[in-house]
Order: sequence, then C-alpha cells, then structure tokens
Amino acid sequence: MYKREFFIYENVGQPPLQATNNHYQHSILLCRISDNQLDSVYPINYQESLAICQSVLYDLLYREVFGLDQELTDAVNLIRDQSKHKQTFMSNK
Repeated sequence: MYKREFFIYENVGQPPLQATNNHYQHSILLCRISDNQLDSVYPINYQESLAICQSVLYDLLYREVFGLDQELTDAVNLIRDQSKHKQTFMSNK
C-alpha cells in the first residue's frame, strides 16, 4: 500500500526491528509508545527544517493576515532582550 519498509523502535538504546521485508527503497521509522500506539520518528535535520518553515509561516500570518506587524516586532524584541539579560546574568556568576 505505502511501498515503504517499516522499522519499529521497541526499546531505548536498541536498533529498530524491521517490521516488513518487501525490499522497498524507502522506509518509515516508528517508535512504540504503548501496546497500541506508534509515533513517527524523524531525523533532527528534518525537524529543524520544519521549525524554519513554521517560523516563516507564522511571521506571514501575524504580519500579513492579522496585521500585527508592530506587535510582532515588539514581542521579538522583548524575547531577545530577555535572552540577552539571561546570558549576561549567567556569565557574571
């Protein structure tokens, strides 16, 4: 149906078990959460790419759709100022 091999992580620190053996080129990684629940496993670089896409999308929504240009700028500056304050505080310890 999916033309993918399925691999399932059952235990932490152990390699995944191959759930299918259909000799497909592409695979899907899953992690068993409970007896009847599996979650997808993605590489870190895939999640980083998703985070960038989400950031761009939210920026467009806030600025272009909701018209919150100045509010978004103020919020970003507030977060950056707090981050700078935290870094200065930690370096003075």
